[in-house]
Order: sequence, then C-alpha cells, then structure tokens
Amino acid sequence: MPAVAHNREDYHTLASVQEQSSLCQKWLRARANIRPPMKRPRLLSVAEVAAELDASEAYVRRLLLRQRLYGTKLGFVWVIYPDDLEAFKLLRRPPGRPRKTIEGADKASLADIAGERSRAGTDRLLRQRRRMPLTPRRGRRRVRSRSKRG
Repeated sequence: MPAVAHNREDYHTLASVQEQSSLCQKWLRARANIRPPMKRPRLLSVAEVAAELDASEAYVRRLLLRQRLYGTKLGFVWVIYPDDLEAFKLLRRPPGRPRKTIEGADKASLADIAGERSRAGTDRLLRQRRRMPLTPRRGRRRVRSRSKRG
C-alpha cells in the first residue's frame, strides 16, 4: 500500500524516503552488475577443428591426446578454444616431407656446385650417371646348352 502524505512536511519526508529507496535500488542494481558481461568464445568440437585443419577426426584426437593441440574434455567430448587452434596452426609444419635446403648457400655457390657436379658426372645425390652404350647390343643372345637325355 503506497504511503500518502497528508501535509507539506510529510510530503517532503515521503519524497526523500522514496528518493533514497530508488537510489538504493539503483546502487544495488549497479552493484550486482559490477563487471561487464564476459565474452566467452565459442568452443569448437573435434569435427569442426578437423574441418578447419583439413584432417581427420582421429588425427585431431591424436593431437589432443599427445598434447600437441590443447583442448578440454567435457565429459567424453573434447572441446577446443579458437585461440588454441590458431596457435597450433602457426606452429604446425606443412604436411609432407620437408625439402632439403643447403644452409648458407647463395646463388653463385649453388652454380659452382652444379658446375662441379656436371664435370664430375654426378647427380644431386653424388651418384654417377649410368653410361649408356653408343650402339645397342643386338643379336647377342645367350644360347642355352641342351643336355642330352639319357
């Protein structure tokens, strides 16, 4: 039941009480929401991460078990934070066999190496090339000797 003021003094007292009450309510509302709402990233499932990495789900689970990719297990389901996926993408080496590189070699020294190899008659693996005969061998078949049955 709302309070009613009968004279002028009661009206001022009632107004100040209502004002204090509303200020108190505002303060309580502000106090309850003291922090701004947290931004929670959308958690990714194993299937979504596998699609992002262009890999199989088994590979992603293997990465999670070996702790190469960080994730959290909620019950029996793995979830991965998007930031962890981005960090893994930066550290992940490209698929396939790594290319052989010659450390500290510039174009001039690579040309010198190629010249030496051609003069020596070797390939990149330092194996000599097979020399093919100038004329193919024809008509020289190995003749089997027939033994007489006795």
